Amino acid sequence: MRIYDDLYGLIEFEDREKEVIDHGYFQRLRRIQQLALAHYVFPGATHTRFSHSLGVAHLMNQLLECIDPAAKFINRDVRSQLRMAALLHDVGHLPLSHSLEQAYHPEYRQALTESMKERETSLLPNEERKRAKRPKVSPQLRRLIEASPANESEDGRIQLHEILSRLVITDSPLTSKLELQSYDVEEIASMVVGKHREVHLNQLMHSHLDVDKMDYLLRDAKATGINYGLYNQSYLTHNIRIHHKFGVLYVDEKALHTAEHFVLANYFYYLQLLYHKKRDAYERLAALCARWMIEEDLLPSLEELPGCIRDGSFAELDDPHFVSKLREYRQNLRSNSIKFKVASIILDRKHVNSLSAERVMDWSGSDPHDLVRGKFPAEYDKAVDGNVLESMVLKKSRFSPDVSEAVHFYEHPETSRKRCPERGPEYYPDTIKVSVSGSLKPINEMSESVISKLAALKTVLNRYYYVHHSDL
Repeated sequence: MRIYDDLYGLIEFEDREKEVIDHGYFQRLRRIQQLALAHYVFPGATHTRFSHSLGVAHLMNQLLECIDPAAKFINRDVRSQLRMAALLHDVGHLPLSHSLEQAYHPEYRQALTESMKERETSLLPNEERKRAKRPKVSPQLRRLIEASPANESEDGRIQLHEILSRLVITDSPLTSKLELQSYDVEEIASMVVGKHREVHLNQLMHSHLDVDKMDYLLRDAKATGINYGLYNQSYLTHNIRIHHKFGVLYVDEKALHTAEHFVLANYFYYLQLLYHKKRDAYERLAALCARWMIEEDLLPSLEELPGCIRDGSFAELDDPHFVSKLREYRQNLRSNSIKFKVASIILDRKHVNSLSAERVMDWSGSDPHDLVRGKFPAEYDKAVDGNVLESMVLKKSRFSPDVSEAVHFYEHPETSRKRCPERGPEYYPDTIKVSVSGSLKPINEMSESVISKLAALKTVLNRYYYVHHSDL
């Protein structure tokens, strides 16, 4: 099967890959926008997780051909598993992609805490165990927790879509389709969540230089019209190697500046797109609406999601479903209620304003919580005076009008060393390595690279969101 992609032209898929692409769970990705509500700010950002997933699978194949053309290090069977992992890495995304994951974080953290207590209680001596109050975790939530070997990302956010993707791959109607096509679902799932026993296979899907980033930087830059995500993809791909001694990926020295460009592109992409102040506000409010709708049984709870995946109803959980349920929810609200107004902001794209300040500071510094207040004293007072986002209802839902984000330029060397201290810097699994005179050096520790200087910095964003009374 051949598909024409707007980035790469014609890309080809095997017949057994086509069987998976045609499955309802994968076709569902056509109805989930890659950048959620970013089109409220960038009108062209209406591309989907479907096209992104096809692109990642294509780049995986392209990269494998470059790093191991004779298939000596990565055999044909592993290649097919990697391509399928690339194809299915986002299959568990909820409506509005990452946005709605925030709605499930409190419930997930609570279940995780209870599960840990349950495990600790089970290890107590018999007499103490009988006296201890035993927390109870439902079988459904236990399945979710067991499917999540990595609970949080580097910035502390739970990657719920990876957990759900693992369940889709290993315990859903799609599972039998994969097994019928001779795929190893556990192998694919371990690659998707970044816990495969082979480090270089994890790096292809989970690192600072993985095929997921390679695709979304280019695809999102084109769709939004911003150029911050552009880099020389072809030259970078052709200069990535596998180190046979350490079993890790690295970049040839002659492509150092290309690797630097890739890191820079990723950093500015995050600042200009993912942390765009209005995009951030809309998506936080969408998550808040989702939380309310979960409480009203209009959206499945965290406990219900594994059942949805298993029985096939997960195929209907897409962006149009969320919008339809939000309209239904709004119809039953009083027009002067805070919930009605927040739902209207999302459904009718009402304006959200912000006071925002940005500061680049040393990695070890503390967050300047009073930066906005000091920079915009008069505007701050007005914002707080008419701030619909500062109501007690929103505060109880874990939404704060003071949103502070610390965006790291690149992983600090101290963080890299903590990941695998006994194996040495050549092995750091996530960090980009560069071959210099026969040895491998992490790019964030190279005196020759600008990344080592910039890794010591972070950008702190402080924002206060508000809505003018005239907009309500």
